[in-house]
Amino acid sequence: MQSRIFEEFARSQNLHDQEIPRIPRPIYFITPATEEWWSVKVHKFAKHLQEEPRMPIICSERVMPLPKQIREDLIDIFGPEEGRPGAKLAAGNKDCVARLYLGRRRRNY
Repeated sequence: MQSRIFEEFARSQNLHDQEIPRIPRPIYFITPATEEWWSVKVHKFAKHLQEEPRMPIICSERVMPLPKQIREDLIDIFGPEEGRPGAKLAAGNKDCVARLYLGRRRRNY
């Protein structure tokens, strides 16, 4: 689904005067049966995730942070009033991302 959405936005001719949403480009997909990949990478996962059953993984471009104005708007809408000024200045909030969930949120593998 992520690949199809990315391709449609990349192909779109109607968005030339608008900012295209930031959609990470899919790079590759790993299935639970991709033994060569798992044998090299499994040690990088937490211990409880190193055992079977393995989950499918989609590797994509880095998700870039939201623009400053959007981050500040989210803080204004959802943050507690007394904490808003500090949240806007907090260095850790510079890496704010929004993740859209397309399709099912959970699936048993």
